[in-house]
Amino acid sequence: MVYNLALQYTQNKADAEEITQDVFVKVHQKIHTFGERSELKTWIYRIAINQSLDFLRSKNYFLKNPELIEKQLIDCKKTLEGIKSKSSSSSEAALILNNYLVS
Repeated sequence: MVYNLALQYTQNKADAEEITQDVFVKVHQKIHTFGERSELKTWIYRIAINQSLDFLRSKNYFLKNPELIEKQLIDCKKTLEGIKSKSSSSSEAALILNNYLVS
């Protein structure tokens, strides 16, 4: 899941492998912060998205490939829809969203 996501973002195997490694290092470092407000798979998926975007930003990839901005917006919209469907109140949704954005 993580490698395939990174590969979708980068379209480069070596970069996807690097991102995958970074994701699991971050998961290992931050597992104590996982609050079980979502499934572990969802939490790792969000970390993978953030790591992929950070990697692309560091390489100025969006300047060279502006179509990826639309993909990022679509991914964010899906994440928000998932949060809304799992939360019972708007304040709970805000807390969950903050957790995604910080991770």
